[in-house]
Amino acid sequence: MVMRKKEAGELPREEPQWLKRNVLRAVSEGLFPHDEAERLLGEPLEEHRQFLDRKAFMKLPVAERRKILEEQSKALQKHYDELSELEMPGGGDFFDY
Repeated sequence: MVMRKKEAGELPREEPQWLKRNVLRAVSEGLFPHDEAERLLGEPLEEHRQFLDRKAFMKLPVAERRKILEEQSKALQKHYDELSELEMPGGGDFFDY
């Protein structure tokens, strides 16, 4: 077994998502005021407008909803492609268990 003295590359800093996800959900369900959400998140809600009104999304025509979901899936695919390039310690790919 070969021991590494250094990591292969520096990983990007992980951003916590729990608070953001739950605050946005509470706002979208009308349980939390916008100004309080902005105070907690430390950023304007405009950046997250797409997540705030689920009912409005469902009122969009099916073709428009599919277009939005396709764009999101492409962004996620890029993310997963980047993850698959990472190597696990001891060899092998990130997703090889």
